[in-house]
Amino acid sequence: MMEIAGVDQELIDWSSTRRQRIGDVLEGLTYKYAEKHGRLPGERGRAGLDWWAARDTSRERSPRARWSSCARGGRVRGWLSRFRT
Repeated sequence: MMEIAGVDQELIDWSSTRRQRIGDVLEGLTYKYAEKHGRLPGERGRAGLDWWAARDTSRERSPRARWSSCARGGRVRGWLSRFRT
């Protein structure tokens, strides 16, 4: 097993565990998709299912944390500039 310099082993283990959880959820979502549509999802569908799986396995964030991340991304400034006269 390779080590990544400067990265805490606990963080590496958490990341690996999350990727496994995402894979498990993705498998279930893919199964449901195939049942509903009678086929496996295409490339765009797989990307969407992967996004949902990642979202479903992420930790809950407070509304303040979501607002803060939007503000850092510049989205809030963009929205506000539309309403200024």
